Amino acid sequence: MAPAAELPAVQEFPNAFPQLIGVSLVAPATNGKTDPVGEAAPIIAQLGARMVRLEARSGMSWAPILEQKFTHLVLVFRPLDDWSQPLTAEKRREVYNAYYALAKDLLTRRETPGRYIFIGNKCTDDFFTKNNPEGEVTPAMLSALVEWTNLREEAIEAARAEVPQSRCRLFTYIELNSVWAAYKADEPRVVNLGLTKIKTDFVAYTAQEIQDKSAEEIGATLDYLNKQLVPRSDLPVRRVIISECGQAWAACGSNAAQHGQKNRAILAKFLTWQPSMIFYNESYYAEAKRQTGAKFRLTELKDAPDSLYKSLSDLYSQQEAFAVKAKQRDGALPSAASIAKFSGNYLTAPAIK
Repeated sequence: MAPAAELPAVQEFPNAFPQLIGVSLVAPATNGKTDPVGEAAPIIAQLGARMVRLEARSGMSWAPILEQKFTHLVLVFRPLDDWSQPLTAEKRREVYNAYYALAKDLLTRRETPGRYIFIGNKCTDDFFTKNNPEGEVTPAMLSALVEWTNLREEAIEAARAEVPQSRCRLFTYIELNSVWAAYKADEPRVVNLGLTKIKTDFVAYTAQEIQDKSAEEIGATLDYLNKQLVPRSDLPVRRVIISECGQAWAACGSNAAQHGQKNRAILAKFLTWQPSMIFYNESYYAEAKRQTGAKFRLTELKDAPDSLYKSLSDLYSQQEAFAVKAKQRDGALPSAASIAKFSGNYLTAPAIK
């Protein structure tokens, strides 16, 4: 068998290698560092992850990120309060220019061809419910959100149109974090009030609220969420990204074996539905410095033989070998469905450590 290193450093179109499980670097604790995301990126790349979710800022240095072998970048960009009230003409220009500049920069960079890049925001429902005493999405907030997301889409589409030959694939998403209440009780949330009005390529879901439910309940919830998207013939049928999932260290008895076991089970359940991507929360998570026991502990436990770090590292290595063998046999890299099945079987195997 040829070594896994023979896989391309970045995606080859149309036969992209779908790793499916990635790691989130959003809101990392700074520890006094001026570029905490850049500091953490090589650590996650060393783990073997090709998919990463991270916080993007205007004027940030992309070199520490783009020099890694990441093939899927899910970017959280712009503050949540952009749509806290109706957009003024000045705010519209600011939002449009910020997204246009980011998209144009990424589309024309020498290091981005062959990569999939997703531009979106974080925790839409959280912002609404925390700023409304009733804990619900109001029509005024929703109207501002729809205007904001459509303006974002317009700016990114303008950048795409100016660089039609770019081999960097650029997509948009909106992130939701309260879907279960809408699905089970029809409570007012973005998913059931406004998702059909929003222009977006994908929808991301911080899915901790359903991760402990059965695979059947998870699948039904994701079916419900996916059906709220406006159908697109140019995109996959399932356009849901699990942007956050995973049990924290304290929730697993502060035990490496339990932490690994519980989180492998969570990832395996989401894989049965085959989302576009699944992201585990990383140990640089900001709350780790503010709340006792809130750490998600991935890289810190890399030396524990039964840790989640070791499980993911082994999985990534096995995926790469599986992909190389499939390409040698079939002339093409394996499909997302075959990688999902392979990965789910691997994560649930009794011998996994």
